[in-house]
Amino acid sequence: MTRRVAFTVPGEPKGKGRPRAVPRIVWKDGEPEAVVSLITPPDTREAEAVVLAAFRRAFPRHKPFTGPVLLRFTAVFETPRSFNKALREAAARGKLYATKKPDKDNIEKLIVDALNGVAFADDQQVMGGGMKRYGTPARLEISFEPLDSPDVPPTPGQRRAEKAQQETLPLRPGKPRKSNPSKSKSDAAVLSASPRVMPDLSGWSPRQRQLIEAAMARDERAKQDRKK
Repeated sequence: MTRRVAFTVPGEPKGKGRPRAVPRIVWKDGEPEAVVSLITPPDTREAEAVVLAAFRRAFPRHKPFTGPVLLRFTAVFETPRSFNKALREAAARGKLYATKKPDKDNIEKLIVDALNGVAFADDQQVMGGGMKRYGTPARLEISFEPLDSPDVPPTPGQRRAEKAQQETLPLRPGKPRKSNPSKSKSDAAVLSASPRVMPDLSGWSPRQRQLIEAAMARDERAKQDRKK
């Protein structure tokens, strides 16, 4: 197994975006219940995909580390043209540190989430951190190094992770999707025909209530299709 992996992600460093709350309906004990799901912003998903693609290009045959891992990263932001000569020279030497957004913790979170299960088995293994500075070109320099030692036995958790890597998951063909002839029905018509009771939505905004009612209608259509 590779003892250290290091690679570079070109472009301006990005941080993990704040998730967006989306209301939806789940059925519990035969009754609808309004809950909120947290959705990762599209730009965050794109940034994570870029980090993952850069790692796979650099280490296509890497097996995830199963023990403690040290993360080191340097987020290099493009040196602004407005900086004077002294500042630009300091940036060129790697001595001008950036105190700007995104926060270092958000950059680290994006890296760890993007490579979870690929560079390492679980994000709980990761420790360390990084720094932000100015330079040219803008980029994200990332490295992972396992901290386990040959003279130290693996923990039970590490042994389980190693065993999971060796197990082959059974491959089963997916079930064919059935056509939905009632999909053209309006959400209001489906809900009016449903015997289920609507949950209390008085505490939700009009837009949230609309989304919840649409989700319930989709669930009811799927239930009716299964009965056919």
